[in-house]
Amino acid sequence: MEENLQVLIRDGSSSFWYDNWFGSGPLASQKVQVPLPNVRVRDLLQDNDWNLGQVELVLTHEEKNAEFTVSYVALPG
Repeated sequence: MEENLQVLIRDGSSSFWYDNWFGSGPLASQKVQVPLPNVRVRDLLQDNDWNLGQVELVLTHEEKNAEFTVSYVALPG
């Protein structure tokens, strides 16, 4: 994943794992096993930022630190 990438999320209804919301294909294609397969992007956000406690439920600590350096712009639905 690219560093300092900004993603337009809108209402966050995209599947975190299976939709191409990140722009480089579904994140599930990079994992052998997908934890919490029904999680939506918005489920991992809180107060206009990533809820790191929630992110750690779906990404390992190493993945979060090495790969998940994305900021976002949330727009109403």
